[in-house]
Amino acid sequence: MTSGAVFNSDIHIAGDVRIDDHAVIAPGVVILAAPNCSVAIAPGVCLGMGCILQASQGNIEIHKGAMIGAGVLIIGKVTIGENSCVGYGSTIFQTSLAAGSVLPPNSLIGDTSRRINTNSTKPRATSPQSPQPQAVDPWSNETAQSTDKLSQESEETATANYQEKTIPIKTEIAEVAAESTPEKSEEVRKEPVVGQVYINQLLMTLFPHNVPIKPPDSSS
Repeated sequence: MTSGAVFNSDIHIAGDVRIDDHAVIAPGVVILAAPNCSVAIAPGVCLGMGCILQASQGNIEIHKGAMIGAGVLIIGKVTIGENSCVGYGSTIFQTSLAAGSVLPPNSLIGDTSRRINTNSTKPRATSPQSPQPQAVDPWSNETAQSTDKLSQESEETATANYQEKTIPIKTEIAEVAAESTPEKSEEVRKEPVVGQVYINQLLMTLFPHNVPIKPPDSSS
């Protein structure tokens, strides 16, 4: 049986469902109660668009002031405490929420045996990235030419400076060598010949006529 002031063609209700007059039910809501089960919605409750409530193996009780977002699925024996807030797209299965609880959107609480294992998905094969062409600098040739020209000029300047410094040094060395060298015009001392005295005596004996005649002594 049903009670309450909300009845229109956009809401589907079946089974033992009790809705307070001060509850707000959005279009597209489905409320089902299995045999020997019931659904009770307290005053101030707000059910968003597309919510599905299916009582089975127990009752569904939504207490005063609870806010149920759009697309929420509530299945089994469920109790939602006062002033609780359930985010959109969430699933509540065979469990209860304490008063003042806040459930983030797209949450799943209760029996997780039907959870889809998203880790089993195989990663997509990625093709190796082709090497990207390197950007060509249009000024690279001019820069290289200017660098070669500067290096050539610097080498020529260094060579000229070296020659300028080397020529005076060679000149000074030549002058010093000329001063330290004895002049060729100086006469070389002749060493006496061994036996020269004997040779002179022999010549006087053999050629006495070559001996100069002494002048006569005036005293005689």
